[in-house]
Amino acid sequence: MPGSWDLIVIGGGTAGLGAAAAGVFAGARVLLVSEGEIGGECTFTGCVPSKTLIEAAARGTAFPAAMAAVRHAVAAIAATETPEVLAREGIEVLRGRAVFTSPREVSVDGRVLPARGFVVATGSRPSAPPVPGLSETGYLTNETIFGLGELPARLAVLGGGPAGCELAQAFARLGSQVTVIEAAPRLLPAADPEASRVVAEVAGAPATKRRGQAVEAMFLPDSSTSGAIEDGCHERRRRPTVLHHVHNAVLANRDLQTAALSPGWSP
Repeated sequence: MPGSWDLIVIGGGTAGLGAAAAGVFAGARVLLVSEGEIGGECTFTGCVPSKTLIEAAARGTAFPAAMAAVRHAVAAIAATETPEVLAREGIEVLRGRAVFTSPREVSVDGRVLPARGFVVATGSRPSAPPVPGLSETGYLTNETIFGLGELPARLAVLGGGPAGCELAQAFARLGSQVTVIEAAPRLLPAADPEASRVVAEVAGAPATKRRGQAVEAMFLPDSSTSGAIEDGCHERRRRPTVLHHVHNAVLANRDLQTAALSPGWSP
């Protein structure tokens, strides 16, 4: 893999794969650098597993079979995104963490790689809000929830964005008692209000929605192994509502993963 590239794409998720393919289509020599699995969140912990689970739940599939369908779908998609497959499409692949050392170079595990241009498509990671007691009670994210071996009896989803609504819909259909907690006045707060209305009425119908409320604390009542959530309203005159014996909390917010790209250089 000597020489320089026209384009280095950092991140092997959906955006990175699309950018790399576009570069090859334009006649560029392209290198895709990925620290994680090729396919990223969409293939392994996002679009593919969540849509598969929603569809399986809509058919009335039992939880074990639904999770088996998720694993099968993920494996099938991942098989089309291997370095060997991408190489046949003209995309060179290097596994490792990229760090910018200059405007025209990145270092990957000690190797300095020059390029005429770069695309940063490092995606995001689950974000834990500063809620007292959260680390003690434990929680799930989209990166861990698809590894559950048993259906949770109760589930609290913290965040009413796309990921939170999808997980809430799927697990409610599968039989969990689900509560979605969103600090904004409506679900999908970044989307068009009409989309929020449709999701609230249709997609989230099996689940309980608590909008305009934020989680204030989490705790383990009576030394129980199940968690509880206290969510305070924006109207501070009202007493907080306590959701007792929540089996698991699911965090559905995310932060960008760009902090480690330029520790020693900035434009």
